[in-house]
Amino acid sequence: MNRFLLSTLVLFAACGPDSVSAVAGEDEGASLSAQASALGGVSSLSFRRDWSIATTGALVVGTQLKLEYDTERLPGCRLERAGQPLWTITGFWRLAGREGSFWAGGHSPDGVTAQPVLPLTAEGELELWFQVTNASGCAAWDSNFGHNFRFTVQRPGPTVRFFGDWRQEQTGPTRGARNVIFEYESARLPRCRAGYGGFATWDILLWYRFDGGAVSYFPTTRMEGMGRVMNPVVLTVPQGARELEVWFRSGDRAGCSEWDSRFGENYRFAL
Repeated sequence: MNRFLLSTLVLFAACGPDSVSAVAGEDEGASLSAQASALGGVSSLSFRRDWSIATTGALVVGTQLKLEYDTERLPGCRLERAGQPLWTITGFWRLAGREGSFWAGGHSPDGVTAQPVLPLTAEGELELWFQVTNASGCAAWDSNFGHNFRFTVQRPGPTVRFFGDWRQEQTGPTRGARNVIFEYESARLPRCRAGYGGFATWDILLWYRFDGGAVSYFPTTRMEGMGRVMNPVVLTVPQGARELEVWFRSGDRAGCSEWDSRFGENYRFAL
């Protein structure tokens, strides 16, 4: 099978900018909010200095979007005084008729310099763009030539849960779903638990493929403090796909590995 890649140990910032407000007070909105609360996943967008944009995870209603911005994308308007920046990079967002801003680099007017995290509370098109300004009035934009950077936020799909006692539960049909969410309890594969310096240096990966095609994976846990907690996986279904296969592998830095693959048959879901 494919090699096991141990997840990088990263401590994510727990606070962020002003939240995206809920869009609907209707029953459907409340239902999506409740499903989203149970989901609780994290995706990320990284705006890199080489002008590429890296995406981790699917943008789904109810998850949180972590934003990373390399300030070298906007290198102009740099002023300093006594070693302190007199320039600021501000990020702007727009989603489902609501909009706001967040600090992305340089001087922070309110002193908050935590990595921005946006709760995704509505489906639709998310727009992002950035501006650098300084105390002398200089300004420059990073906005995809005025078109803004656009991403699709999708509604949650059915959830498949794998419990530590080997039970399995599914809420809603996978047939016709745009996304399928997987929650995996780590107690199901308890053997590989090597650590280093007090940190958990193990992970459990969800491996998957559509219609017998290319194989890929996502981690089912994330770092929290020095340990690992459940990280729901959201798989976006490609147009026209008819079957999804998933299986799980646990591993650690000591070389331990353990499988959960329905005795080699994999878990299969009709789409």
